[in-house]
Amino acid sequence: MVKTTEFLAPSFYQLFWDVYKQRHFNYWLKGGRGSTKSSFVSLMVVLGIMTDPQANAIILRKVAGELRESVYDQYLWAVDVLGAYDKWKASVSPRWC
Repeated sequence: MVKTTEFLAPSFYQLFWDVYKQRHFNYWLKGGRGSTKSSFVSLMVVLGIMTDPQANAIILRKVAGELRESVYDQYLWAVDVLGAYDKWKASVSPRWC
């Protein structure tokens, strides 16, 4: 079992519990580069999918050309940090023209 304090930045502890208890429907996270927003969000999405068999997710990014280099790798990182790599199959959707 992984403890949240082992993988979350302290600035996100309170938000983690807010999301976990489903207190709000939408969250707007502010912060510059290095604020660990992406890490927090990727961990929460992976945890959410793992705890709800009906859940799914779609991840969008303003600059699509960077999806593979940033978003995809970030979610693989989250799966690994949570020690759940054996429960996931990583795949990439085909490119659409």
